[in-house]
Amino acid sequence: MRVELSRADFECLVGCASAMLSGVDAAIALGAQLSASDAGFELYLSEGDLAVAPVAFVANPLGSAVLRLLPDEAEPPTATLVDGQRFAPAAAVALDLLESDDPRHWIAARDLLAS
Repeated sequence: MRVELSRADFECLVGCASAMLSGVDAAIALGAQLSASDAGFELYLSEGDLAVAPVAFVANPLGSAVLRLLPDEAEPPTATLVDGQRFAPAAAVALDLLESDDPRHWIAARDLLAS
C-alpha cells in the first residue's frame, strides 16, 4: 500500500515489533552498492501493529512510503539485524527493488540474490 506520511510517523512505525525496513535503505545495509536517496520509505509491518500505531497517513498512489502489510496469522519472515536495525530478508528486499523504474535497483536486486 503506497501512502503519504511524515518522517516522524514513519519512525513510529519502524519502532513496532513487527517492522522490517526494505527498499533502497535496506539494500544498502545488506551490502548493495547503491547510494542513499530521498526516494521514500519501504516497510514491512503486521496489520495488527499498523492498526494500533498512533500514526496518521493517507493512501496515495504517488505517496513517499510503501507499507507492505503482513497478515497477523502469517508466520513472519526472519528479519536481518544490522547495527540493531531490523531489515527484511534479502530476497524480499530484492523483489521490492525490482518494482523500481531505476535499472541500478535491478542490478542491486540481482546482486543481493547472488550473495
